[in-house]
Amino acid sequence: MEKKHRILMSEKAIVYFIMTIIVPVAGEFRFYPLQGIFRVSLGTPIFLFFQLWFKNIRSAPAGCAAGVSVVLFRTLLIELSSHTQYKEAMILCFPALFYYLVYGWLFHVCKVRQNLRFPLLAGLLTTGIEIISSLVEIVIRAALYQDKITLSGLLLICLVAFIRSFFVLGLFYIIIFSKVVKAEEALQTKNEKMLFHFSNLMVETVQLKKSLRNIEQLTKNCYGLYNFSKNVNDLIAKRALEIATEVHEIKKDHQRIYTGLVELMKKDETSDYMSIDDILAIIVSSNNSYQHFSGKKIKFAVTVCGKHPLYNAYFLLSAINHLVTNAVEAIEKSGSITLTAGSQLNLLIIKITDDGPGIAERGRKLIFQPGFTTKFDSAGNASTGIGLTYVKDFIEHLGGTIELDQHTKSAKTSFIVALPIDRISEKGGI
Repeated sequence: MEKKHRILMSEKAIVYFIMTIIVPVAGEFRFYPLQGIFRVSLGTPIFLFFQLWFKNIRSAPAGCAAGVSVVLFRTLLIELSSHTQYKEAMILCFPALFYYLVYGWLFHVCKVRQNLRFPLLAGLLTTGIEIISSLVEIVIRAALYQDKITLSGLLLICLVAFIRSFFVLGLFYIIIFSKVVKAEEALQTKNEKMLFHFSNLMVETVQLKKSLRNIEQLTKNCYGLYNFSKNVNDLIAKRALEIATEVHEIKKDHQRIYTGLVELMKKDETSDYMSIDDILAIIVSSNNSYQHFSGKKIKFAVTVCGKHPLYNAYFLLSAINHLVTNAVEAIEKSGSITLTAGSQLNLLIIKITDDGPGIAERGRKLIFQPGFTTKFDSAGNASTGIGLTYVKDFIEHLGGTIELDQHTKSAKTSFIVALPIDRISEKGGI
């Protein structure tokens, strides 16, 4: 805590130091609308921006620091440029100190930072603060130099204060808005990644549930073999019982993993249901990045026909994204992928079409069989060939179907997925 406090204090000191340099220098970029009584410069906008942006500095001390630095800087410039004595130059510049003192104090009293959620109110407050601070400086200058204050001069002060305050606040809100947009884009990207990870977990959960059923059946078969062989061969019976016990342990381990995955998905707070347009946009965005990473040039096209309810994003991402990724991998260098979504009776129909090399006729009947693959790495090693098998199992788990549609006259390959709307929509659900 003490180290953190020292860091904050050093950062605050740096901000004060930079402000006491920039504000006086910016103040020399000015003009005199009231014939010498009052000056309009960039010092005030810079000072206001420091108050808005750096919330860890205190307004009243900042006003004091800025005022002192402005007076000293202007005094030094007058003394060097016109050979005026130091005391005379100091008296000439002294009223500017009160301007920044009053400005910093009023900024604190009016709680401008707390009202930044209301832009119009913040603009009116800063305008009023600048007007009052300017009037204090003008009154002091008028008392010292017997200058007159005119109505037109007062109106000009109000106009300049209004323009400067709203200009600075506008710039401040634009910068804040750009930061919010970037943060929102980063959050959207993060959510998209979470959606993909979660959809992949769902696919694995379905497969794990299937494995549990297979393991249960295998355990029963082993135990049946044990009962059958214990009266025939004790050695075989003993070994069958050992295998049954080992398989049962594997089942318990799988059951624990399955339960953990289910609980994890229940605790997920990301929105489950999205429009079909948004789901397909996420799929295209992800695979667009993938095709750039793979050094390919692929054009994506999405068409959504008819009206659709909100669908479970995880289910559709799990069912469709793998097919689109396969299409990207199938295209060698350049091509196009088309996604079409429509409805027929109570079915959501999604068609994924690519203009890759297609699938040989002898492989079309085996495309969904475990172990079948058309993918080979640079060393000539075949893929595992279980991706489409997983997708088919997952889609059938949802009560849907998937089929390959490829005409001999065209090299285009299409996968058509049909899913029951009442099982994947917000109104139905599983």
